[in-house]
Amino acid sequence: MNGERFLSKENEALEWPSDILNHCIVGDARSVLRRIPDKAVHCIITSPPYWQQRVYEVPSLIWGGDMNCQHEWESCGFLRTNANLDHPGPDGRRTRGQEAFTKNTSYVLHFGDICKCGAWKGQLGLEPTPEMYINHLLEVFSEALRVLRTDGVFWLNLADSYAGSNQGRGTKQMTPLQDHNVGTCWMTEAPSVRLPEGTKPKDIIGIPWAIAFALRAQGWYWRQWIPWLKLNPMTESVRDRPADSLEVVHLLTKSRRNYFDMFAAKAHFGISRSWRSGDMLLFIDTYSERSEVKHYATFPTDFTSLLTEVGSSPKACPRCGTAWVRSIENPRIPQELRRGVKKTDYHPQYYGSGGNIQRWRDANPPIIKDWVPSCRCSDNSGAGKCIILDPFGGTGTVAVAAQKLGRDFVSIDLSGTYSNAAALRVRNQAVQMELEI
Repeated sequence: MNGERFLSKENEALEWPSDILNHCIVGDARSVLRRIPDKAVHCIITSPPYWQQRVYEVPSLIWGGDMNCQHEWESCGFLRTNANLDHPGPDGRRTRGQEAFTKNTSYVLHFGDICKCGAWKGQLGLEPTPEMYINHLLEVFSEALRVLRTDGVFWLNLADSYAGSNQGRGTKQMTPLQDHNVGTCWMTEAPSVRLPEGTKPKDIIGIPWAIAFALRAQGWYWRQWIPWLKLNPMTESVRDRPADSLEVVHLLTKSRRNYFDMFAAKAHFGISRSWRSGDMLLFIDTYSERSEVKHYATFPTDFTSLLTEVGSSPKACPRCGTAWVRSIENPRIPQELRRGVKKTDYHPQYYGSGGNIQRWRDANPPIIKDWVPSCRCSDNSGAGKCIILDPFGGTGTVAVAAQKLGRDFVSIDLSGTYSNAAALRVRNQAVQMELEI
């Protein structure tokens, strides 16, 4: 059924949809996305590598620059560490970011190589400047913009980074209590790292907002941002500011009119009013999940399920791919309740006459009848499926949520280890779903 496909070369023949749809693909997201036709994807949910926060065991890629250049590379610099990040923590689990570290070894963090033509070779996320990181993400999201349907939505999860102060690294050997902390990878024998342009030591850089501005300039519609409060964030040894526990999820679209199933969010949260951006703080189990292959930056499954349900439909036209929509009947509010009510009367605490209307709405919710076609195709049976794309698929949380909800998916990751783990999760869930039938 579902498995993994390996893209080892730029010109390897991957056919759409047989080799890509419902597969976990190993490869450069830019290369794989070029194999997908225009306007084929209904919803994109992804979380790319954060800037200068993790190292992965993946090959270096060439980004930007002149494609016709014969590239003469010059190193952007190194960072040496003696971090023992393979040591399990007090709870028996291992810390994030230790994918590239082994026990009792010294590791050199390489910020990549740069060419005079402007090309950079390295791991996405380890660029020497945030501007370069953002430009490289735009290369991927340019292809994502092309493959997304005009009414499609794009959910982008990002975390921020700080300009280094060079005060917390030192040269002392770590204690046994420190050697399982991800922060120790920046502690020892570190050279002075150049600050991002326009920042001062200890500044927060504003990566999620900088990328949102860049995506808007690229042609995306930036519709909303949602705070993701993580209940199990990484610990930080800071005393002069609050520790980080918040990440950002941007909602972007390709046009002014996009698919959005508000009633899926209402049902997910168990509320009668519209979904508010702050509801994520109240109703979602926001623990980031761990996997069996040492990838500790995964989405919560509940989170990806919500984004999938809101951004796509369980039915689609088999001919044009247009998602079906809900048929909804809104009960008419009695005239005696509406008389004399102003918009300012509506309040979440149900104060005043507006509160009477809200209580009536709570007692008389909209009636959802069935899914109906939203296109004019004559043979629209609803047998088609919406397609969910994750260009940085990791261990497949988005793919698993899409499969469970009856959507097709495309999951891409440069790591063979992660893509194989994702394919295994998908296959295991397929077997479980067949047993439940």
